[in-house]
Amino acid sequence: TKGELKKMIGYLGHFKFLFNTAGRIYHEMNLTEKIKTMTEEEALDMLAKNGRLVKRPFIFFKEGGMVGFEPKIWALKLK
Repeated sequence: TKGELKKMIGYLGHFKFLFNTAGRIYHEMNLTEKIKTMTEEEALDMLAKNGRLVKRPFIFFKEGGMVGFEPKIWALKLK
């Protein structure tokens, strides 16, 4: 939801970290360039409407949240 996306921005610092930059749709929409001038509200609308643009895994922990799979970090979080 937009609420969850906004909450995750609070943990990550910027909406650009929510985008699945390796995805086909990201490239088809030329978001590499568009993201540079996009507002947070525009990004939230786009991400909420198309879940395939959201970087996964997307998970909240008691003390924060994470997106994307980085084995070393996940190993520490899941201990």
